[in-house]
Amino acid sequence: MQQNAEDGGNRRFILVQLPEATDNPEFPKISDITRERVRRAGTKIKAEVGLTGQDLDVGFRAFKLGASNFRNWDVETDTLLAEDLEAFVDNINTNADDDGIVYEILLKAGIRLDTDLQKVSIAGADVTLAMDGLVAVSANRAITQEFIDGVLALEPPVQQLYLLDSGFGDNDSLKVNARHQFAARRSDSDPDKDDALRTV
Repeated sequence: MQQNAEDGGNRRFILVQLPEATDNPEFPKISDITRERVRRAGTKIKAEVGLTGQDLDVGFRAFKLGASNFRNWDVETDTLLAEDLEAFVDNINTNADDDGIVYEILLKAGIRLDTDLQKVSIAGADVTLAMDGLVAVSANRAITQEFIDGVLALEPPVQQLYLLDSGFGDNDSLKVNARHQFAARRSDSDPDKDDALRTV
């Protein structure tokens, strides 16, 4: 951050810290101390450079390793019951939050943690855009045609969209039509054309 302030660069960094316990109630884990040190360093650097550094980016994202936001499919296929299938109609864990779901999908899609992201609201639901808007992810739990039309209207056109399968509810025709609409944006020679809209 200091070097960026001095020469106008755009360097990025990744810090990894185990959440080891401390004896400090204000910072119960070493990772809490790390986050606070980065905050203070950013504040100090911006204060030192004054007006010339007002656009200096000293923000950061903090992640912690945790359980998946999605339920594991661990039922033996030869003992499947109707109740088992019903339980996985919505495969989202009850304690999952939308941001956690979105980041997990982005990571599983191969999007790097340091990728610039933009959040927009479409038909009352958040959509996270990555790769300059070519990739979009939403944890929308109530997908409508208005929402699909809004995503289709984004510029530049979204090339890869990830949505929750349960967000379509029982509206299979909406899901099928949306798949066709997004596939139509891809070249006929694109082998992944039919996967332009993926549901998880």
